[in-house]
Amino acid sequence: MRLLWIAALLLAALQLARTPLNLDLSGFLPREADPAQRLLIDQMRDGVGGRLLLLSIEGDSAEARARVSRQLAERLQDSGQFSLVANGAPLPPAQMEWLMQRRYLLTPGLGEESFGAASLRQSLEQSLRLLASPLSGMVQAWLPRDPGGAMLSLLQSLAGENPPAMQHGVWFSHDGRRALLLAYMQAAGTDAHAQDQALASVRRAFDASLRADDGSVSTARLQMSGAPAFADDARQRIERTALRTTVLSLALVLLILSLAYRAWKPVALSLIPLATGLAVGAAAVGAWFGSIHGITLAFGAILIGEAVDYPAYLFSHRTPGEALAGAAQRIRRALYLAMLTTALGALFMLLSDLEGLRQLGLLTAAGAAAAGLTTRWILPALDPGDYRLPRLPQWPCLPGWVAILPLAAALIVLARADTVWDDDLAKLSPVPPQAVALDRELRGELGAPDVRFLLAFSAPSAEAALALSEQHHGWLESLVREGIIGGYALAAQTLPSQAAQLARHNAIPDSATARRNLEQALQGLPFRADAFAPFLQDIERSRSLPPIQRRDLDGTPWATRVDALLVPGQGQWVALAPLSGISQPARLIAAANQHRAPGVALLDIKGDTESLLRNARTQALGLIAAGVVTVGLLLWLSLGSAGAAAGTMLPVLAAMLTAAAMLLALGIRLNLFHLISLLLVMGTGLNYALFFQRRAENEESARRTALAVGLCGLTSLTAAACLAIAPIPVLHAIGLTVLLGTLFTLFYAIAWRGGNRVKEAK
Repeated sequence: MRLLWIAALLLAALQLARTPLNLDLSGFLPREADPAQRLLIDQMRDGVGGRLLLLSIEGDSAEARARVSRQLAERLQDSGQFSLVANGAPLPPAQMEWLMQRRYLLTPGLGEESFGAASLRQSLEQSLRLLASPLSGMVQAWLPRDPGGAMLSLLQSLAGENPPAMQHGVWFSHDGRRALLLAYMQAAGTDAHAQDQALASVRRAFDASLRADDGSVSTARLQMSGAPAFADDARQRIERTALRTTVLSLALVLLILSLAYRAWKPVALSLIPLATGLAVGAAAVGAWFGSIHGITLAFGAILIGEAVDYPAYLFSHRTPGEALAGAAQRIRRALYLAMLTTALGALFMLLSDLEGLRQLGLLTAAGAAAAGLTTRWILPALDPGDYRLPRLPQWPCLPGWVAILPLAAALIVLARADTVWDDDLAKLSPVPPQAVALDRELRGELGAPDVRFLLAFSAPSAEAALALSEQHHGWLESLVREGIIGGYALAAQTLPSQAAQLARHNAIPDSATARRNLEQALQGLPFRADAFAPFLQDIERSRSLPPIQRRDLDGTPWATRVDALLVPGQGQWVALAPLSGISQPARLIAAANQHRAPGVALLDIKGDTESLLRNARTQALGLIAAGVVTVGLLLWLSLGSAGAAAGTMLPVLAAMLTAAAMLLALGIRLNLFHLISLLLVMGTGLNYALFFQRRAENEESARRTALAVGLCGLTSLTAAACLAIAPIPVLHAIGLTVLLGTLFTLFYAIAWRGGNRVKEAK
């Protein structure tokens, strides 16, 4: 057995050495979903929102902020880690020329009338007015080639309806306190390492941009927001919390054991099942899932409290002068049952649709089994010798009817609760509220896509998806005019469908027609006719240009934009339209419901994720029911009596109900993680019930049983409390639920232990 134990530890160490740490919170979203929900989850992980970084430069003078913005944008674009960096500065000449040459294929709404004498006349008159505006330089440069204003219209379309304010040639917030930038990362949202490198390059580039050419150093400050910044902050918080929680839990548990045993050997030996359980559990997760989540590691604090229970049972039941192997043999049945009930309850979490919860279940099940088997077969061979146990006061003798009072109160609270469930995913996010507020403010200033709503146009091919989005362009414009949305982005704005490009190409007149229309438009205007020779040359050149293909965008900043907004789905292609400036979500949802069309769907990230969590919560309730029934059958078979099994289960079930009611009474609505934690309560709580109900052979045996249960309960409560104070909402929910569940299990087990003790087989 010792050889098997050593081999298991070696295999676990090898597996852990090659298991990467995963800190992607989308692992706590369901894997089974309909196509729209699947698309939603994919977009949350790898979509345009997962790559968009919002940058704000504050402090110092406006001129200094603008200078830092320009230098920062240049450095980031040259780094190769960003596909597009925008700060309002003019595009490089090569990119501007690329657009100018293809403006007639790209400009929305362009038709034959755009080249008519009336349209040209109107555009020329507008150009005259613009020559007296701050745009005069740009108008003078473009007017000879573009008297119809197609280039300006195209740039306005790409900029959106509500572009940021401009100061010193770059974007600023409307109050002038911030210089603003947008940056799209090359790395996908799931590539945490690459995104961390990109964020580090932003910080280095900003520090380098603070120094001006004259040697002066700006005092400006950088703030970053957006999904990449949130993910980086969440990863750091989870890493810190996992380490702090594990260390604190381990330290407190060791302190409790030291005070209990007053000898170093039992404490040291208690670490063996604990370390084995953690190593085997974590290795099992890594082998099954290919990685282990940071929250799963932090959850190891609960496993610490569970893993030290088994040696505590063993050491507490050893009589003076008895070999440890004899005590292990005597309590083997209760020990195996405690191990099996914990593992079995946790294994039901493997049926969850959430990978994160499946990891928690496997960690608990494998860890509990490894810790229990190590206690049974390895510790007896490492007998610590004599040690004295503290003489704890007797457990209070509570009449059974006393326990009816809190149970009845709990049932009343559950029955009268107006709202029991909370499926708001935002409340599970580790992102602090002030960071969310900053993100909302920057998106409003930049006109960046809203993090909640996304329109999806689905069709069998990429070309058909582009065409479908173009068909609804008028509806999108009406939403903007009505103030329902502030703006939108379409892949078709950068890569129009072939049909749209062909229609625009056919609208371009021949040189003779264009010259005749131009001459009519120029009558009475202060322009020389020969000044527009470049326009006629561009007309002829544009007639020979082939349609733009996706490969033509390679090397341009628009390639990533198209790839982010035109994505393959399940057997189809989807053209996405991120929406911005949504102040009244109900109006948007109503408008989308009214504008129902085949292949068009409004993805509501908040609403749809809440729906996913509701489905997962329903599944969790089923898992709890299945776990209760299965564990009950196991106890029935093991104890040989349905009454004994029911008596063992009763304190745990009552504790689960009371813990849920207590959370509601504290003003905490239940979420998915509270429910899953109740499965853990069932597993650990049954340990106390089983040992409490062992028939004591004498007073000394009863005292040792009380000591074992008290010591185990104290370590479990301590480990759960360490999680309950964690700043990560998911860990807090799990820790608080297990803390309350364990506390109430001990209470009910004490109250109902008298009439339900089970005689253990010898």
